Amino acid sequence: MKRPMTGKSARERGNNNGVEPIDESTLAGIPPEWREYYVKLLAIRERVMRERNHEIQDVEEPLPRRNNNLADLATDESDHEVAIAKLAAEENALYEVNEAIRRIENGTYGVCEATGKRISGARLSAVPWTRFSRSAEAQLERETRPHD
Repeated sequence: MKRPMTGKSARERGNNNGVEPIDESTLAGIPPEWREYYVKLLAIRERVMRERNHEIQDVEEPLPRRNNNLADLATDESDHEVAIAKLAAEENALYEVNEAIRRIENGTYGVCEATGKRISGARLSAVPWTRFSRSAEAQLERETRPHD
């Protein structure tokens, strides 16, 4: 799954989203009906990985100990916890995107994992990493929601 690296900026490539162009050989084994989603998922993965790397840097930096002001210390600790939470969310997003890419590559993309039926194109366009049809997702949410 190698993509050509030209060293040019996104503007020089004429590509506004900063994603390297996809080599046609990368798309060779991808069914034509899923190519648009595949390219979109690769771009999402690249963006999430950049954001994740930024969050990893934030989390790995030691908390500053500027002074003994409790309010400053609490703010620093809170910022650190937010960075950890964002990192966890990005890890989950990265997992889902990678799994969707894998499903395209192995021919199971666009099939609901709960019902075995096709997922609508509108749903895949809105949430290209989805594993479930809209109705199956709603049912799963109802089943896992805590009962009052």
